[in-house]
Amino acid sequence: MTAATRICFVRHGETAWNAAQRIQGHKDLPLNESGLEQALGVGQYFNKMTVAALYCSDLERAQQAAAPIGAALNMPAVLVAALRERNFGRFEG
Repeated sequence: MTAATRICFVRHGETAWNAAQRIQGHKDLPLNESGLEQALGVGQYFNKMTVAALYCSDLERAQQAAAPIGAALNMPAVLVAALRERNFGRFEG
């Protein structure tokens, strides 16, 4: 019997626009202070895991969220533009 593959999805932490309930889509916004703390907490969760790969969107907020996970796993995140949130065009903001 083969081992099951486990896939973990983690959404980025809070941004100023999340807090203001504004649609951000492809707008490249950083995490706010709360979001950075959330990212550190998620990094601690992954500290004891064995992981084969780490992927994240190429947007800044996703990279900031993936950085503590990558540090805990001692591996860099592979940036993939296709993992971005939906593009909401004019509705962003």
